[in-house]
Amino acid sequence: MISRRNRAGLGFALSAALSCFGFTRSLRAQDASGDPLAGDSAPKTDDTTKTEPATSDAPSSDASAKEAPKEEPKAEEAKAAAPPPEPAAEPAKKEESSLPVSVERVPGSGYPAPRVRGITGGSLWMTMHGLQWPYLPAVGEAGSLRLGFSGSVWSDGSYARIKSGSIGAGGLPNPPHQKRLANQSRGVLRVSPTYSMPSGWFAQGQAEFVALGDQQLNTSVGVMGFTDDLWVRVGKWNVFDVTAGRFQGWEIANHYGMGLDLNTLEREGADIPAGDYSPKDAYGLTYFWDRTDVNLGAYAVHVYPTDFVRVELLTQLGAGKTTFPAIQTNFRPSAILDLGFLKVKGGFEWGKAVPQADEAKGEWKRNGYGFALQGVFNPWVDGGVAYSRGFEDIIDPATELRDPNKSNTVTGISGFINARAYKDLLVGGGVLYSHWVNMTTDLRPNSPHYGEHDYDQQFQTYGAIQYGLWDTFYVKFVGAYAHWRHQDRSSTPFANTLLSGRLRLLVNF
Repeated sequence: MISRRNRAGLGFALSAALSCFGFTRSLRAQDASGDPLAGDSAPKTDDTTKTEPATSDAPSSDASAKEAPKEEPKAEEAKAAAPPPEPAAEPAKKEESSLPVSVERVPGSGYPAPRVRGITGGSLWMTMHGLQWPYLPAVGEAGSLRLGFSGSVWSDGSYARIKSGSIGAGGLPNPPHQKRLANQSRGVLRVSPTYSMPSGWFAQGQAEFVALGDQQLNTSVGVMGFTDDLWVRVGKWNVFDVTAGRFQGWEIANHYGMGLDLNTLEREGADIPAGDYSPKDAYGLTYFWDRTDVNLGAYAVHVYPTDFVRVELLTQLGAGKTTFPAIQTNFRPSAILDLGFLKVKGGFEWGKAVPQADEAKGEWKRNGYGFALQGVFNPWVDGGVAYSRGFEDIIDPATELRDPNKSNTVTGISGFINARAYKDLLVGGGVLYSHWVNMTTDLRPNSPHYGEHDYDQQFQTYGAIQYGLWDTFYVKFVGAYAHWRHQDRSSTPFANTLLSGRLRLLVNF
């Protein structure tokens, strides 16, 4: 706060500074008040001074001049006969910016819905289905620069009871049964500077700064904080764009409804961290879907031929995470047909990693496909089903042959439903089945699994109830069950089970 004892000069300086910068409210406020982004530019005025031509009282002929007695010219006459003075040069004007600038919370229009996304508050409603967002078009007749802020903060309290099915010496579970109690929290601040032209052309950047409740130092990368999105995009609204940086591809067969959220205990399934084995990751056309790391960059072209057909051509090029220093080349084209009440999504992916060293051998190949069918019966029910299958081939650098222990096929099948029980009270449920099998066959003569392959399979299901306030604050409880079975030739097959509960408090802004 500025004290009244401050001199008038400080107040004048602050007033002048404030008059040079306009900060707008959200786009909703703009619609209500005209065009505040146009700025408070001074009205144009004509500063040119008009000078009337000077007149002279001198005689017009030589004869009259001879007859007239010679007299000293009067001061007034001399002044009138003098040439008009040159107009004073105008002071140089400071160049004024014609670019309206706003700093704002991303408004509701920044999350476009040419077709209904899902029932309000539900999981499909919180998914953008491949649309260009945040949608921040130009305001007014000139180009505009809009700096949009958005994000979310959530905190989870989770409890899980895991029953171990692996039996050790003495017939006791090894590892033993476990109880897991955890508080997990995560915040994302999203900054989206966007320059837009009235013609629809735009350039946009986005950075998502992540705060984690667990501040344990991550020794693998040496930092405690992380970044989600970090990309640059250029294109034309609702026509096409080119995006480069760090970002997720379009969600195709990996939407699981109101439960099995990322970064939660229930998503991990019946895993005991102290055990020798962990469940394999579920597959939903997700080899190259998530954000990239270790100098693996993502590049995508998005095309919007109509408001209900969308296409993404995603490529990843660079190093990335592998078991050896590698160069990766990955492709993931996908498409969405969105009729509002019906959404059909599909795509495939193919990628290869090769060693960076010229003489090194070995390869890591991955490919797969997936599709999803989702329906929305607004405002009461939405849901969907999905199927996907992926293939990994690991080429051994020593033999240059496929490694049957590591090469595998993984299948993912999922379904979910969300329903409005009463006003802002939603209920939902879902299932996820994942089956991983390698290329090795059990040929032990006395094995009960003779002729079978090593495999991992996990069945997960959940029920959820959620209440929302102001389209901003949500309270959600999720109860989950998981059954994970593991079998390989080097150990005794076992199965773990999980029962868990999770309470989430979420604020979107």
